[in-house]
Amino acid sequence: QKNSKGYGKFEGGNKLSYDEFQRYLADHHPERSSWVEDSMKPGIEAALVDAVRAVAQNINPNRRRNCFELFGCDFMVTQDFSLRFIEVNSNPCLEFSNAYLEEFIPR
Repeated sequence: QKNSKGYGKFEGGNKLSYDEFQRYLADHHPERSSWVEDSMKPGIEAALVDAVRAVAQNINPNRRRNCFELFGCDFMVTQDFSLRFIEVNSNPCLEFSNAYLEEFIPR
């Protein structure tokens, strides 16, 4: 992704917060003024629930207490506003590629 010609063309690190994306939609697609809350977030939640259910037996097979795993999940929105679940990463990239992540990720 980082080697793509369009990487970072529209936003740093090709990442937006929900609020940033909704503001973009409000400015450029007023008919989608509540799309993030009404469609995108519920779609992401449903996809993540399905993904976790599909592998629930394999997460923490040794039943360790007081532990967690961090996954990165990639989604894409198509030009016709279809939400696409691309992949789950077991080693998500937590780099400071834009101002949003610099604020979000503790140092």
